[in-house]
Amino acid sequence: MPDKPHITYPCPWTYRIIGERSENIIQAVEEIIPDRDSYDLIKGNVSKHGNYVSLYLKIIVLSEKQKDHYKSALMKSKGIIIVL
Repeated sequence: MPDKPHITYPCPWTYRIIGERSENIIQAVEEIIPDRDSYDLIKGNVSKHGNYVSLYLKIIVLSEKQKDHYKSALMKSKGIIIVL
């Protein structure tokens, strides 16, 4: 099993969030991270039939615990399929 890479915090982090609608993703991010000035949310791709969208969340994470918390909280949000 490969060693886990060493990450020095704080550091910039990008999550790729895939969901059913952009509005659901935006709402989830705003609820989890209320300080809108602390992150960027950038439109990604739309699936061939328009069933799924992706957005990129770019943020500075202060610790591995915070990084994992954001991912976990986003995965529990309505309309979000996966967070990479």
